Amino acid sequence: MPGLLYYIPKLNGPPPDLLAAGVGHAFEARPVCRQVSSGPDGQGGVVLADGRLVAEVGYFADRQRWLKAVSDPGRELWVGVYTDCPLPGPADLTRKTPITGHWLELLDGRQWLVPVARCYADEDGELRWSHNLPFRLSRAADGTWQSAAVVPRYQSLWDLAERWENNHRDAARSAGKDAKQVSFRFDDVVNGAVAALAANYFLGPTEVDLLGLLSVDLAVEVLGALIDIPTRLAWCKKKAAAAASAGSNTAAGPAASTPATNPP
Repeated sequence: MPGLLYYIPKLNGPPPDLLAAGVGHAFEARPVCRQVSSGPDGQGGVVLADGRLVAEVGYFADRQRWLKAVSDPGRELWVGVYTDCPLPGPADLTRKTPITGHWLELLDGRQWLVPVARCYADEDGELRWSHNLPFRLSRAADGTWQSAAVVPRYQSLWDLAERWENNHRDAARSAGKDAKQVSFRFDDVVNGAVAALAANYFLGPTEVDLLGLLSVDLAVEVLGALIDIPTRLAWCKKKAAAAASAGSNTAAGPAASTPATNPP
């Protein structure tokens, strides 16, 4: 199984803090670490990888492709892949507990699970939303347990969903305008799409760039999936078909399908 490699220059031995080293998003368990005398920058350092996916953890210039991450000042990081095997995909990079959502084909031709932050369902003919992210429990004054707030790990994802929901509503209200132009009011749409994918996969901006996963339109689709636009569109089509059937006294065709829960 293919995996991603990470190179940190000027480091002797495993980084004591993966988050501080810039690779906290890439591993849920301690990675394999190999000291190398030369890396993609021509210096020495360490190469990190998931040993379950990468059989040879090291630097091999003729068999690898590397991309330098845009890192914080004072921190340097490179992300690499082997060129003599398939690129890592969703099956290789899925987190231990992914969030349910919509399957979307990205530019690599594979299906990726985009998490849904707020999900929609038909309740007595009305479309109502509910939270789909994990919530932590807290005790009320009477001693009963209640859902209190989104688990801190997913708070930024919920905030992103709220921002995109607001943009989506603004676009819907802007009759006669290009909806795409309206929906791009905040300039981090691509980073937002990366953040959504990163909730379910070991990905960051550099990994998405290296794997060539996104286009502008796909980034918008990812954020639409985050706020469950596919379900809402299917519901609207179903309502429209029912209304047309009632007006013509003819049977409506099947409603548009809701998102799959398993990869196609």
